[in-house]
Amino acid sequence: MATFTYSALDLAGPTFRLIRLLPGLSFDMIECEMIEARLEGLGDTIPYEALSYTWGQDGKNKCIEVNGCSFPVTANLHLALLHLRHRSSDRLLWVDAICINQSDPTERGHQVKQMRYIYQEAEQVLIWLGSATNDTDIAMSTMMDLQQISLRGNSNWRQLADILLDTDLTHPRISLKIRRRFGAQELISRPWFNRVWILQEVANSRAALILCGHQSVLARIFALAMPLLLENTIDSHCQAVLDIMPGISRRESWWSRERSLRTLLLKFNMSIATDPRDMVFALLGMSSDIPDDSLVQVNYHKTLGEVIRDTVIFLL
Repeated sequence: MATFTYSALDLAGPTFRLIRLLPGLSFDMIECEMIEARLEGLGDTIPYEALSYTWGQDGKNKCIEVNGCSFPVTANLHLALLHLRHRSSDRLLWVDAICINQSDPTERGHQVKQMRYIYQEAEQVLIWLGSATNDTDIAMSTMMDLQQISLRGNSNWRQLADILLDTDLTHPRISLKIRRRFGAQELISRPWFNRVWILQEVANSRAALILCGHQSVLARIFALAMPLLLENTIDSHCQAVLDIMPGISRRESWWSRERSLRTLLLKFNMSIATDPRDMVFALLGMSSDIPDDSLVQVNYHKTLGEVIRDTVIFLL
């Protein structure tokens, strides 16, 4: 099978690529078709969903088909696509590792500058936390119960949530409450929470869905439920990530008051990036004080030293 090669994008306009994830069963090869689209503004762009995930550390040791050609992907992305694929209908997705030619620094810079709009215009952002365990299933099931309470429009859902979380059913070896806490801690410890690029993916989303294995819950419920499940023992970095998820958390947190580049650098200084320049670049699309003509811009032709120098000059 031939190896996939990219066709050049028109970098003069708001173009980007999408993949059409073709239907299939769990044991079928993952097949996609790549299409080119334009960011036309909310309501005018072709409807699609955007994936937020971690690449993983294992290298691109899995293979999918794109336009009938071989395309290498990481194991975590392969697993995410398996879980996202429908059995009988297509699914239109934006996935950075596939839709951006990562070997072309000019295109990469162009697409990174558009990422805030790519996530803003997505119908919803799909946040993939990875495969499930017995404990994460228990935590996710609890949050799905809380979601049902919220969707019924109960104005006292937080009080009902406290009652639900205090219910401690017995288990042959360990209480449900403890296992639920273990599951929540495992979820909040997933690598996704430390990846710097997920920040603007979440902050710019209009709606988001958290997925772990075969279970899913709305991000706005996840952000409110995790502190309850963990009895407010979440570290400051992970809490800041929850604060920028769509819903009440975003509206009532520091995000609605102050999101300058300085604030973002302080809030998310514990994030991880493969390319250290991304510790700045990934925050530009969510900062409130970066003008179009700012010295600090996404430019992968700049060295790390030049990015640090420009950022310091901007902050002074």
